[in-house]
Amino acid sequence: MAAARSRLGMVLGTAILVGLVAAAIGATLGAHRWKQDLHLRAVEVLGNRVVSSEEILQLAALRPDTALFDIDLRAVQLRVASHPYIVRAAVSRNVPDGIIIEVTERRPVAILPAGRLLALDGEGRVLPPAGAEALFDLPVLTGVSAGQLVPGRHLKGADVEQALALIRIAEEAGEELYRRISEVHIRPDGALLVYTTESSVPVLFGSGDLARKLVTFDGFWRAIVSRRGVTELQSVDMRFRDQVVARWQ
Repeated sequence: MAAARSRLGMVLGTAILVGLVAAAIGATLGAHRWKQDLHLRAVEVLGNRVVSSEEILQLAALRPDTALFDIDLRAVQLRVASHPYIVRAAVSRNVPDGIIIEVTERRPVAILPAGRLLALDGEGRVLPPAGAEALFDLPVLTGVSAGQLVPGRHLKGADVEQALALIRIAEEAGEELYRRISEVHIRPDGALLVYTTESSVPVLFGSGDLARKLVTFDGFWRAIVSRRGVTELQSVDMRFRDQVVARWQ
């Protein structure tokens, strides 16, 4: 009798275990079927200013109505990040029917006139042409050897570093000062020559001590040029400490 009860217990235990496994498999299959019912309807692009959303969508190569959980997010991320203006991309699902692509772009800080409008980022990397309107508000950097203007190349040298530093300091100092700079020219001796947006007045900054020179120049422009007018101003020399040498007509 005890042996019969033992066998019955084993049978019941096995039946319960089989039932639990079947229930788990059924739940898994149900969840899988639920995912398969979700399809791609919308893609949202975030973080882009230079690269158009259309370009990013082309690189992503996502087909509408694809099963949402069949999309290889890593593959999409790598395709989008292959763009020379994009440093990194993050791709995520937006249940029930979307994909979100968020990008971090290289930030161009100057334009390089080389027959075609190349750009330069803050690290000195040459970037290929781009049609974004944001680029046309940037200062132009001239005086760099044409042989160096190759997309993907890093421009090196103390003169380029100084030019980038001048642009960065001007931008940090304020919008008005930054917008006053139209062109930064690197002379053969490495000295920096700036042309103003208004009337293209040449301003010789020379080398070194750029933060002080920019502050002094900004004060001179606000106090003197804004009152007297720029039309008769021929040149400005900022190379002398605590002194602005201005030449007027």
